[in-house]
Amino acid sequence: FNYIRNSVKVVVDAYNGVVNFYVADASDPIIQTWQKIFPALFKPLDQLPAAIVSHLRYPVDLFNAQSDQLITYHMTDPQVFYNREDQWQV
Repeated sequence: FNYIRNSVKVVVDAYNGVVNFYVADASDPIIQTWQKIFPALFKPLDQLPAAIVSHLRYPVDLFNAQSDQLITYHMTDPQVFYNREDQWQV
């Protein structure tokens, strides 16, 4: 579980089945590689229709994975970290 990102939004048109890929995080090295392989496949996020933008959500699985890590790993003092004195609760 070393790499989890929310780099691409995929939209499937329910009427005709057309699939569009919108890059939400252009700094993601894996997406940069995929864009080099398939340059016509990905579109910038600003081309996503406004009617769809209002429905974008942060994936709950990504939130859970990140918050589980930050429960403990936000601590910068080694003694506090070792004793688990400042663990967060979600």
